[in-house]
Amino acid sequence: MPVRVSGHSRGRGLRMRLLSYMSSSLESTKVDRGNRECDLMKYSVGIDMGGTWIRAAVGTEEGIILKKVVVPVDPFADNTSILNQLESLILEVSGESLGEISGIGIAAAGKLDLKSSTIVFSPHTSIRSLPLGILGERFKKPVTLLN
Repeated sequence: MPVRVSGHSRGRGLRMRLLSYMSSSLESTKVDRGNRECDLMKYSVGIDMGGTWIRAAVGTEEGIILKKVVVPVDPFADNTSILNQLESLILEVSGESLGEISGIGIAAAGKLDLKSSTIVFSPHTSIRSLPLGILGERFKKPVTLLN
């Protein structure tokens, strides 16, 4: 069930909506531990790509943000540099929970190709023609784009 959050700022609302969108497709896994059952928590990574900043967060199914990181974007960086930066951010926010990440959600302005997880065009020149599906291959996790 998606989490409904109303934020005071557009950025906070977008990040929460992204985590909520990702969490709506996640499920907890029941594990038998002797006489008791416990839930293995699933997490999702949300990334908000702007023209000057990239915000990354890891959160729970309930929309609780556990860790967030904000880094500047080099407006003259090439696709390889941006992808390397995103890869580092995903590793940083997920930490030791990388194996429990169910998916990666990325919010970006512009025209998106949802099938290939590519930013086709963006008003931010640093992220034009950016093939984000590579991150899904690298982490073996589904990547969902949203704008």
